[in-house]
Amino acid sequence: RMPPDHVLLIWLAFTPAAGLLVPLTWPLVLRTPAPVLSISDAKETLVKELRYSHSLSPAALDAFEELAAEPVNASWDVQPPWVGRFNLIGHDALAAALKGLRAPLEIAKLIIAPDGVLTAELDLFVGGAVVGLRFHGSVCADGQSDRLRLRLQSSEWFEPSAEFGVSRQIALAREKLDDTLGTLPYETTLALCFAQDDLCVLRHTAAAESPVVIRRVLGSREADAAMAAALARAAAGPRGS
Repeated sequence: RMPPDHVLLIWLAFTPAAGLLVPLTWPLVLRTPAPVLSISDAKETLVKELRYSHSLSPAALDAFEELAAEPVNASWDVQPPWVGRFNLIGHDALAAALKGLRAPLEIAKLIIAPDGVLTAELDLFVGGAVVGLRFHGSVCADGQSDRLRLRLQSSEWFEPSAEFGVSRQIALAREKLDDTLGTLPYETTLALCFAQDDLCVLRHTAAAESPVVIRRVLGSREADAAMAAALARAAAGPRGS
């Protein structure tokens, strides 16, 4: 008497083949590969998933990998794509570290000047209020077109709003973070994986290649171009006799 079909399949799955036993469960479910996203879909998904959190969800990470697989344009018409004003919208390692210290990240803003001077302002939620942490440093090409050298030189606390004082919360934040900030200066290398329109995605070349996503502040490109032109004119010096 022949066994039922599902019993036969299970029995066959444990039959030795080339000296190995291959386990099988019933019913057999084949996993459908994740669909390949277009560039525009991947950008939209990444920005949408990071709208309310700086940590990458599985969907955001898939979108990140789709963008990171694209070749990077190594030549820039006017200035490198990392120059300008940006919001840091995704950074797993930073978000997790601050959350662990009970000072979760609310907003992070970056200004990178054409000469590489960096100013980064982080809004942290501490003790029921938002306090500001400002970093000064630099960003420059690190010998390769897709490698950036990031250096954080110093930091300072500030009140992000003049409407009310947060001195007590700043003191609390300093208790949590000053030991870590005492390790400055800090340097790391970032790999530029994707740069198009208002979005840049990068990886730390160390730290298990932690993803970093920055998005240009809307409407700032024209202002940045005007600033670059003004700086170029100033560098050229006065004209005429």
